[in-house]
Amino acid sequence: MFNLIDKLQDTSLFKNKSFSEIKTLLYNLTYTSLNYEKNEVIFSPSKTCDRIGIILSGSIEIKKILISGESILIGEKIATDLIG
Repeated sequence: MFNLIDKLQDTSLFKNKSFSEIKTLLYNLTYTSLNYEKNEVIFSPSKTCDRIGIILSGSIEIKKILISGESILIGEKIATDLIG
């Protein structure tokens, strides 16, 4: 958990929170830590987004998939960025 808190302190959502404040928040909230494989879809425009995510390590590409199946890179998010 301490490694998680250290990473969260680098995010815009928690940057002004102390270690103990984040620890208390995590204790009182329900959260899930997930790992994704390369090229796995995290969010889709056809589905309702009911959560936010924080990239703790690695990066993601934001792509638009065309009807033809071709994809266009729209952006990229890196560790500490929020998504959702």
